Amino acid sequence: PGRDGIYRVVLNTLQRLSHWTALVLEQTAWKYARPAPELPLDERESRSAEAVQALSYERVVRLNYQAHEKLALTEFVAMIKSLGHEMRKAEAVLAPLLRQHMYSEVQHQLQNKLTDTIRRATKKKHTTIRAMLIQLRNVAADWKRASEAKGPELDGKRNKPSVDRQVETRTVAPSASQLQLMRMTVYALCRTADSTKGGFFSRGGDLSKEEIVALKQWHDDSHFFPYLLDLGNTITEVTDLADLWYREFWLEMTGCIQFPIELSLPWVLTSHVIDPKAPHTAYYDHVVFPLDIYNDAARRSLYTLQQSFLYEEIEAETNLCLNRLLNWVSEQAYAYFKLQATIMTMDKRWRSNLETSVSSHSLNAPRTRLPVLLQLRHVQLLGRSVDCSHLVSLRMYDFLRQNLDQSIGRFLSSDLCGIMELESMIDNVRATHHLINQQLELDSWDNLWSEVSENMDMPAFTNRIVIHVISEIRLDFFPAFVYCHTTKRFKRQSGYEDRSARFVDIPAREAAPRMNSSHVYGNKSLNNAHDAVHKVQRKFFGIAHMRSLVRVLGNNLPFLVLNCYSFIDQLITDMLIPYMKQLTQGFPKQTKLPSFQYGTEGVYLYFEAKARDFMRYPELRSGVYQTFREVGNLFCFIELMEYALAQLEAFDYILLQPGLLDGQRAAFVDVMAQCSAIYAGNPSRARDAKALQLSAGQAERAAEAYRVLCTGGSLVTGFIQRMLELIRPAMDDWLGGIQPDGVPGGILPPAETSTEFYRLWSALMFISCTPPGANEHFDHDLFGDGVQWAGCIVIHLLRQQARLQLFDWNSHLLMSDELSKAEGKPISAELAKFLKNAAFVRELQTSIFYTLETLTPMAPKPPARFYPPTDAQAPPKRKAVVSDIQLSQGGSQP
Repeated sequence: PGRDGIYRVVLNTLQRLSHWTALVLEQTAWKYARPAPELPLDERESRSAEAVQALSYERVVRLNYQAHEKLALTEFVAMIKSLGHEMRKAEAVLAPLLRQHMYSEVQHQLQNKLTDTIRRATKKKHTTIRAMLIQLRNVAADWKRASEAKGPELDGKRNKPSVDRQVETRTVAPSASQLQLMRMTVYALCRTADSTKGGFFSRGGDLSKEEIVALKQWHDDSHFFPYLLDLGNTITEVTDLADLWYREFWLEMTGCIQFPIELSLPWVLTSHVIDPKAPHTAYYDHVVFPLDIYNDAARRSLYTLQQSFLYEEIEAETNLCLNRLLNWVSEQAYAYFKLQATIMTMDKRWRSNLETSVSSHSLNAPRTRLPVLLQLRHVQLLGRSVDCSHLVSLRMYDFLRQNLDQSIGRFLSSDLCGIMELESMIDNVRATHHLINQQLELDSWDNLWSEVSENMDMPAFTNRIVIHVISEIRLDFFPAFVYCHTTKRFKRQSGYEDRSARFVDIPAREAAPRMNSSHVYGNKSLNNAHDAVHKVQRKFFGIAHMRSLVRVLGNNLPFLVLNCYSFIDQLITDMLIPYMKQLTQGFPKQTKLPSFQYGTEGVYLYFEAKARDFMRYPELRSGVYQTFREVGNLFCFIELMEYALAQLEAFDYILLQPGLLDGQRAAFVDVMAQCSAIYAGNPSRARDAKALQLSAGQAERAAEAYRVLCTGGSLVTGFIQRMLELIRPAMDDWLGGIQPDGVPGGILPPAETSTEFYRLWSALMFISCTPPGANEHFDHDLFGDGVQWAGCIVIHLLRQQARLQLFDWNSHLLMSDELSKAEGKPISAELAKFLKNAAFVRELQTSIFYTLETLTPMAPKPPARFYPPTDAQAPPKRKAVVSDIQLSQGGSQP
């Protein structure tokens, strides 16, 4: 449209805004005049004195609007403020066009339309009218040529030919003084035209009817010129809703210093839109427009009322409202993204099974228009531009940090079995961070993890989780858990609640932090579903837990392994070796295996008598068995760790294995190298040869990473080698000492007496198979299979497995029982329980020896040579060679 059309559109828009503002203020005045009914007496009595004092204002504001009225008022305020905002944005474009239009209208009126009027007044000698018309023209006429100012109309003649003068297009509107003078002159001119017939804009007399109508029309049109010249202030005035906040009358009436924010009409409208119980998502676009009322109130307090204390009150209330709004948006958005992350990370089959028992509404993220609120970047409040998106991102980052900290704190308050729950919660927080980062600008996940886990130093290999894991395995996991060789799982020992049944105190842990239900897994239904799974997982520690532990620790895993090595040093050097030395001193001198002629009962009573001193040893269970349990649990823990690492490396192999060849290079490396060579020979066919060479280099580095992955050492082998080095100081004693033939333990094992380790171990296993008495616990339930693992590892390192099978008390009893069964001799119920336990221990030890031989095969002993005795030459003594006991390297002989 042309300038005239734009002028009319702008004028109609301002008139419409003024009308809407008047309607809003009229309905507010109507509400003030008709307050809501009085509250019941019991409700008023339950309120505080300040609330009762402000009740009269509450009745005209908060209690006086119904839900649909609040929404309608919010929509009206949004229409007024949004249209006013668009007008301000277009002011730079509209203002020049409006000035051009007003300049053109004024000049056309003065240079063309007044020509005939001046000619008639001159011709009829209306001196007064002519002088006023000349004065009107002289006030604002902008002649293209100076000669045009002295036209023929001043002499009462017509222009020949009769054409309008050309008016320049200039962006120079008349000033306010010029407009005021012209409007007063027109007013006086029309009044002077026919004073006898009186009245303003009278007809007839010195001016014709058509001339009076034209002057009147111009007078009416020019009424709006001052408002359009000051377009910015005009827009501010027609959109001013400051009266919706000012309540000085009610403050005087009630005697209150100030009303609570809950009674402020802008916050009443905003809080109704974001009501948590029934949010009106369709009005999320309008949620910040009621806050613009504070801008109007602040402008009036500074420029109209000139009261700084009012501005300070408005500023404080505005900041409080903005903080509440941003907090609500942040909480709702975080809960929404948290629920989305939970659904995204759930197993599809598990989710489909949950849909049969849980409502589908709980398993699906509801539709929301919260992203609209997350993109608010330029909210004008009290003269400053507020980046709400940035402020929300800061709050969301705080929520992420708090959620991750609470997840870690939850693990720190539990034992090691809670590691799977920790990994699940960390994955959930990581997925939440990923979803939020798509909408807002957040710090990286690595920085967040390092900050919360307190792993900020570059060379540090520790954090809160690693320290807690090390503390748990030393104080609770190894001393109080039992290992099951069949299931490859650890579980807490039986009767741990009984103080007399446990050998270590329960370690002190931090109190579990209280978490908001929406910050766990999104809602209560999903929280209950995950908690049911984690409740089962917290009852044991298996290979799945170890995989979670390896993934959670990541680069900090070597520090855990290092502490395990340090712990095994302490256990063997400071505890196991001294305990075995004490047992050696109390071991019976005669340990000859009894004849089967005594029967099973007799053999059992014989061994029981031999082991009676051992049974009376006060630290047998709390010291000896407990130490073996900790050593065995430590080895099984390392073994589980190696299994978990092997599984994860297999997964990495699947990702890094795009057709590996038999050689060292991968197929994709050769393909990339060939492509690079082809395009290097024909550069015209290559779009980006440099990028192709870079891809070939990246492929080569990926293959190198795969080769490094496949050449890692074995944790189990290293652990056993460490144990071998630790038991070397006691190896001579555990081998039975130097015998007359010069070999520790003798070339042939002594049948009647020996203090070799396997003899002590056989006695310990005999005692562990003894059925418990009343109100006692079976040793296997107290210590698990870790005891067997520790003893079998030492025997395996000493290469005494064959001697154990030959002189084992339990095996001797079982063979005696087989003969007794063949002869049909009955046995007691207590002995039957013992034999059942002994058979279980023998099978377990056999399985462990097979496993150890597979993992770390031992080099065979050198062959022993026997010489016939002669009087002239005695058999040479063989020197004790401790280095004969070593691990086999690739099956080679030492």
